[in-house]
Amino acid sequence: MSQGPLAGVKIVDFGQIVSAPMAAMWLAEQGAEVVKVEPPSGDPLHLSGPSVEGYSAFYASVNRAKRLETLDLADETNRPRLMELIGWADILLQNFRPGVADRLGLGWKQASAHNPRLIYCSISGFGPDGPYAGQRVYDMAVQAVSGMADAQSIASGGRPTLMADIVVDKVTALTAAQAVTAALYERERSGRGQHIELAMLDAALAFHWPDGLWHETFPGVGADYPPYARLNRPVPAKDGAVILGAMQYKEAQALARAVGMPQLMEEERFSTLEKWRANGGDFWRALKAKVAETPVADLREGFIREEAIGAVINPAAAVPNDPQVRHRELVQTIDQPGCGPMRAPRHPARFGRTPVAGPKPAPCRHE
Repeated sequence: MSQGPLAGVKIVDFGQIVSAPMAAMWLAEQGAEVVKVEPPSGDPLHLSGPSVEGYSAFYASVNRAKRLETLDLADETNRPRLMELIGWADILLQNFRPGVADRLGLGWKQASAHNPRLIYCSISGFGPDGPYAGQRVYDMAVQAVSGMADAQSIASGGRPTLMADIVVDKVTALTAAQAVTAALYERERSGRGQHIELAMLDAALAFHWPDGLWHETFPGVGADYPPYARLNRPVPAKDGAVILGAMQYKEAQALARAVGMPQLMEEERFSTLEKWRANGGDFWRALKAKVAETPVADLREGFIREEAIGAVINPAAAVPNDPQVRHRELVQTIDQPGCGPMRAPRHPARFGRTPVAGPKPAPCRHE
């Protein structure tokens, strides 16, 4: 029996790569029963990322806790099974390019005619209409259009730079998961399903807007205020790097104590909020010089002791062994059939009355 707040909810996942499959996985980890449908050639993600015995870590990490069915969607002999899945499901997720689902006979109109209570979420790159609608899309294209790539230029010498993360795919997945859950709640009142149309561009722009595009919120206002990315940069330490932050005067005081400079805030130029703000450049330069000669272990201890806004930048290999990560048991080891031990993150939301199960393995291909 599934555990979690979505126990009893049934989902058919026609997604490939990341956005729709990851949305379905979030819901599966919250208790939903998910059937992932793949073509005989498999999800292209099988060929991406590091692998063990030919099994992709990338694929496994966005498809945990699902059952797999292999079906050729263009083969009419599979039509009865596809309709059976659509009739069974509460939620359908797909990320075909606009028009593809309709041509396959799996579009919203066809699916909802078969199952009027179906919540149908179609994810695309740029939406079903407009000048970019027909383009094939990966994460980096939406980073470019949404302003995300330009925002990174501040830290890269003025050159637009892609984030080293498929952030658009993942925020689209989270947006989709939230949207279908909201529609599921509405169905309890109306008894009717609905179509959710979600574009990666729309999700990325909404996600990026509050800080990445804050100069566009009030047109013509605030042009002299620095972009957010300029306010937060890594600071080299003696044996690594850290992040420092302070928006309030008391936070600046705590940060100075944390790095071993308690006397700094006693200087006249930093002695009040107004003076600290007026001389902010000097403040940060003094802190950075001190940090440069301080081991990260001492800095971490200072951040904790003084409750300061600061953190050591963990290399990727150090993340699972970070003291807080270990305390929270955020990385767990499960058995992935055909591969052996596999590490996976614990589901981040902890439900008090309807707790979710721990991470479950991803389906084996063609099982």
